[in-house]
Amino acid sequence: MHRSALFTIISIFVCFSLSAQNKDLAEFDLQDLTNIEVTLVSRKKESLFQAAAAVHVITQEDIHYSGVTSIPEALRLVPGFQVAAIDANKWAITSRGFIGRFSNKLLVLIDGRVVYNHLFSGVFWDMHDVMMEDIDRIEVIRGPGATLWGANAVNGIVNIVTKNTRGTQGTILKAGVGTEEKQTGNIRYGGKLGDHYYYRGYVKYFNRDGFVDSTGDPMCDGWDVLRSGLRWDWEPTAKNQLSFIGSVYSGHIGHRMNTLSLEPPYQSWIDYKGHIKGYDALASWQTYFSNASVLKVMVVHDFSEREEGVIKAQFRMTEIDASYLFDLGKRHQLVSGVGYRLYQDQYYNRFRMTMIPSKKNLPLWSAFIQDDIHIVPEFLRVTLGSKFEHNVYSGFEIQPNIRLLVIPNQKMTFWTAVSRAVRTPARAERGGYYIADVVTSDQLQGTPIVVRMQGNPDFRPETLIAYETGWRWSPSNRIYLDIATFYNQYNHLFSGFLKDPYFETDSDPEHWVMPLLTDNKVAGHGFGFEMFSEIKVSQLWHLNLIYSFIKLDMYLLPGSTDTGTPVNYEGQCPTHMAGIQSKLNLSSSLDFFFNLHYMDSVWELSIPEYWNMDIRFGWKPLKFLQIAVVGQNLLHDKVLEFKPELDYTQYTYPQRGLYTTVEFRF
Repeated sequence: MHRSALFTIISIFVCFSLSAQNKDLAEFDLQDLTNIEVTLVSRKKESLFQAAAAVHVITQEDIHYSGVTSIPEALRLVPGFQVAAIDANKWAITSRGFIGRFSNKLLVLIDGRVVYNHLFSGVFWDMHDVMMEDIDRIEVIRGPGATLWGANAVNGIVNIVTKNTRGTQGTILKAGVGTEEKQTGNIRYGGKLGDHYYYRGYVKYFNRDGFVDSTGDPMCDGWDVLRSGLRWDWEPTAKNQLSFIGSVYSGHIGHRMNTLSLEPPYQSWIDYKGHIKGYDALASWQTYFSNASVLKVMVVHDFSEREEGVIKAQFRMTEIDASYLFDLGKRHQLVSGVGYRLYQDQYYNRFRMTMIPSKKNLPLWSAFIQDDIHIVPEFLRVTLGSKFEHNVYSGFEIQPNIRLLVIPNQKMTFWTAVSRAVRTPARAERGGYYIADVVTSDQLQGTPIVVRMQGNPDFRPETLIAYETGWRWSPSNRIYLDIATFYNQYNHLFSGFLKDPYFETDSDPEHWVMPLLTDNKVAGHGFGFEMFSEIKVSQLWHLNLIYSFIKLDMYLLPGSTDTGTPVNYEGQCPTHMAGIQSKLNLSSSLDFFFNLHYMDSVWELSIPEYWNMDIRFGWKPLKFLQIAVVGQNLLHDKVLEFKPELDYTQYTYPQRGLYTTVEFRF
């Protein structure tokens, strides 16, 4: 679609929206937005407006209006977040650069439970889901948060927070059909026992169609999952709260897989359907000794199994975490804690990917302390803190930060911060073998050459020193503006180095090996800014404007010949991203949403710049009935968003899609 036609559509929509207004603009304000509470920044409830970090919140209202059906799609609403579909069940998601399927500088939590996987130091997004109607909010920090949340919270943190069961009483029945979202079905029931015990349970199923290849032919990358979960919350006294959250799931993920062998033709593409399954359980206890003294203890166990052809593995994670919030005098509010996390894995080694050893335990010990010092109450606050961790790969790590918050008046806040964060080595970077290619040469009389990426036992943690500053401003009761700037200094980033080839005789047929070892010989810096603005044009119409700019400048450290990796880091980061999100209530029973977003070119992957748009119409003819029609990727028949860093699966093209849902609540 030409840009002129696109802007014509927007102009028509704006005129239509203005004609729908019937209230005085001065009647409405942004108090609900500025008073949103967040917990990620300081591990305690505080106003988003007064949080000393680049934090953004996706509310349940945002999720409802947008019609998104998965967590990755919801993250497209966050300023500065690069979200790209690799195929119908795989995503590349990051903040402030370094994108990939296994973006290793973004820490992701669900109700405080870490879902970051230690295989490649990333997230298998296809394995993590909740019922979207049960999400209270998604808190997102752009920038480091390692002082409180530990290693791998380098360029950002995402925490999906689900609702307390007290607020989810009753029944939801929801079903949908569509061209891409082929079938969806959700059932949830919430109840209570007495005055202090509340619970809910749900079952969720979806079946997503595969995308297409460059010619428009259907691909085999469909995705279907059946998930069931429950939660209960018990408040035996006014000062004690106990919660349990658990889920179990099983599903299939398809993809076109590149298989390699030592026999001609050495490589071939096959259609493959993998399997995922698992369960998770979280128990927490929170007790209030006073309004300013709170102890929270959390115990987590997570099991997952993944089989996608190249990878077959089981993962277990057990965690115990305790934090204590208390006042020390009139000006100091401290939060401290200790934690222990144990990762366990079992790999079923295959020709293309091998882990040595095939089983491994990875314990992580941690402690933290942070002090909010109210230098001038209600005007100037300084936050000092640090995380102390010990892991089996790099030993002892210190991750401090200092943050400054200035509140000149009730309409404006300034903040600035300096932080250190660490990304610990992944399992594959230390002891993995991945065969990237098998080729042959006439000079070698057809003897195979195996290009093999190998883990390096000396691989070090990646480090970041981040300098940030931000400004929030609500000049009137209809406008909210949030701007964050950053300058990041990176060191010891992932790179590779080529060792001398050698001849391997202990396999049939014999072959040459070209080993490429992991290394830490890239450094550099990144800088940019992110802008989010909400405008309440009227009670009926809200506009969100989003823009971000980022630039990476990477270079090789002495002793490295890996000229490709710095270019990859720079070239996979779009310089500009922008978006317009509009929420319009046409009447008490009709609403309309659109998300128009722009992505700059990703020149290293030969992906040109593009615009795209999603829309949703909602109709509520009865109090208990909601009908919605959602259009996705409406500006293109198909558009390429990303290519994976490991080429064992084929990237595909998202298509234009349409689906409708019917929801009953009673």
